[in-house]
Amino acid sequence: MLGEYRAWLQSEIQTLEQQTQDAYVLGQIDMAKRAIARLDSQRGGELPLSVRRPQATSVLTALEMLSQRQTNLDPALRGLGEMLRNALNDP
Repeated sequence: MLGEYRAWLQSEIQTLEQQTQDAYVLGQIDMAKRAIARLDSQRGGELPLSVRRPQATSVLTALEMLSQRQTNLDPALRGLGEMLRNALNDP
């Protein structure tokens, strides 16, 4: 969703830049650029990923089953499981 918002802001900047050089429009362009910069800084390298709840639940279940059979599960997979669990528990 954040990626879509960023793309929308970029398209608004392009549209406004093609229109007029009115002070109001220049202010809108500047505001959109600042919003993109702030969004990028707050995301801090995170990768936005959209996963439907049933898919996330299935992947989490598969990871939990794998961890029961394999005690030395890769830490990256354990981390993914934790992220999915936290996301599923978020309202």
